[in-house]
Amino acid sequence: MLTSQELRKLVRAHNILSKITIPKGATRDDIIKIIENAGYKVNHEEKKLEQKVKRGKQLTLKMAEELTKPKPKTALQKQKAEEKKQEKELEQKKKERAIRKVAVEEEKARSKPKPKPKSVSIGTQTEPPKEEGKIVRIDQIKVGDTIIGDTTKIQRYEHIPIPTQKGVVIAINKSGSVKIRYGSDRDHRLVYAPFRLVEKRERR
Repeated sequence: MLTSQELRKLVRAHNILSKITIPKGATRDDIIKIIENAGYKVNHEEKKLEQKVKRGKQLTLKMAEELTKPKPKTALQKQKAEEKKQEKELEQKKKERAIRKVAVEEEKARSKPKPKPKSVSIGTQTEPPKEEGKIVRIDQIKVGDTIIGDTTKIQRYEHIPIPTQKGVVIAINKSGSVKIRYGSDRDHRLVYAPFRLVEKRERR
């Protein structure tokens, strides 16, 4: 017995054989000839096509397989199919890269250490930084001592970016200023009270 697949194949082959195709530009006589060659005759009085009875011609499964066999693809069709296949593969690779990128970013976000919350101290105050050295009078300063002096009184004459300057005493003026050396030997500056004694020079 024929299987359902074989029956479908026979029906497709019958449809191929019974199909009438009229080429472009065919005349009336050409169309009538095509219809008659397809196994039909034209009934002009009743305006219909009548199928001729043909005996001895049968449609076998072997004939059906030959008729329904897919036509070989042309070089152009093969090229288009290959291009379409490459486009699909490229699109799939793009999707995979996008998925991997998202996964990497999520992993980085999970592995990134979370900032520790800042502890808030209640009822405590931060002590201000202690100033270097103790305040001394000008008569307690000697040449060679390291002091910190005020520079705001001379800022009107030269640009001083800091309000105080630290250095070694090289001269003590009667006017109340002290000349100190800081940095290199050529860097000298006058400073004024309040003075802070940082280091006392050892006397021999």
